[in-house]
Order: sequence, then C-alpha cells, then structure tokens
Amino acid sequence: MNQSMQTSIPSAEMTHSVMWLSLREDVLAHLFYAAAEIGEVRIDSADESLNASLAFPNEATDSVDVFFSQQTPPPASAIIRVRYHHDGNSYEFLTVVSQGIDGRRWRLAIPTAVARWSGRREDRYRTDHLKNFTITLERDDGEGVTLPLQDLSTQGLSMCYSPLQMQLSVNQELIATLNLSDGIQLPVLLEVRYSRSAENLRRVAGCYIRGISPSSRATLGQIIADLGVR
Repeated sequence: MNQSMQTSIPSAEMTHSVMWLSLREDVLAHLFYAAAEIGEVRIDSADESLNASLAFPNEATDSVDVFFSQQTPPPASAIIRVRYHHDGNSYEFLTVVSQGIDGRRWRLAIPTAVARWSGRREDRYRTDHLKNFTITLERDDGEGVTLPLQDLSTQGLSMCYSPLQMQLSVNQELIATLNLSDGIQLPVLLEVRYSRSAENLRRVAGCYIRGISPSSRATLGQIIADLGVR
C-alpha cells in the first residue's frame, strides 16, 4: 500500500481528533491488541459491509486474517476498509485482500497505518428524564421494540434495553425511529458502538447515527438546541 492510501482514510465521521499509527512496530502492536481485546470488526468493500473476527497478525507473511460466520467470497475490488471501536476510541485502516483462504477466511495485508480518533464531536444531552423521548427499533421478526433514550445528539445516542427483549452487538446496524417532543418521529439508521452492563440486569447501548435525511437532522438539531436552553 502506498502513502496516498494512508492519507485517504478519514471520512466525515472521523475528522475529529485523528491520530495516526504509522510506525510498523506500532501498527503490529495495535493489531495484536485489537485481536485480543476487540476481536469483532466491520469490513467495508465497494460491494457490501460485513462483520468479521480479527486474528493475530503474522509478521512472517506480513498479513492478518479475518474470519466470517458464513461463506463470504472476497470482493471484486481488493481494497477494503476495516473499522472497529473500543473504550470510546474508533479505529480504521485501509488494506487489500491478498488471498481468500476459504469461503470464511480472508488474508489481508498488514496496513501501512491505522487511524485512531477519540471523543465525541459534540455534547450529548441527557433525555432519560423525558418520558416522551424514546426510540423504536425494528427487530428481525418485524416487531418494533420501544426503549427509553438515555442521551441524544445529532451524531449519536444511547438507550437502555433488556437482553430479554433483544441482543445487540458492536458494529450491528439497526433500523429505528426516534420518537421525540410534539409527536415528531424521525427514521434513522444506527450503528452500535458499545453495549455495557447497567442496573437491574439491563444494558446500555451507545449508537452512532449512520443514516438520517438532511431535513430530519435539521429537525433533530433544533430539538436538541431547545433542550440546551431548558
């Protein structure tokens, strides 16, 4: 991979507080850490976006393998984006698929650099005391589950749920509707960034708002601005 690939990584989501790991020993150390502590990653190609498990890097072959839960042929375009999140930090790197070992395993070239960014780009406002601020998630069975919102911004949110209602995992995408003040409903596409234990055998999931129309984002921004002056 060349230097131009390294500098093309940051997207609109990750232009805040970006730090680069570019020394080979730092990249390798980070990949060992990611395999041990994070494990699950998101693989983006030109064709699709998939969840995978990250293996330890192999210095001898200058590669790192990823594993899929089902048969997954390598993409037509060899360049892919690998992204993952841990402890409030987000990571991305570009690499190439050097080999498809079998239907559930790809061999990737060790990247020349890994981008890391941390922190939120804006404050979130607590909404757990507002009973009319909820979110309805669409489950696989077509049923909707309505949950209380813990906090909210134009970029993300957190919500409280019971594992008996549904199971959420990091990098999972969710189709949802925000139910806000004055009966306003905004459809959104979410990506789960974390899920942690909470009181009374419940869990809190933090999500990035990956998809929302410009008009809905403007409406959401106005509602949040109103929260800030209450």
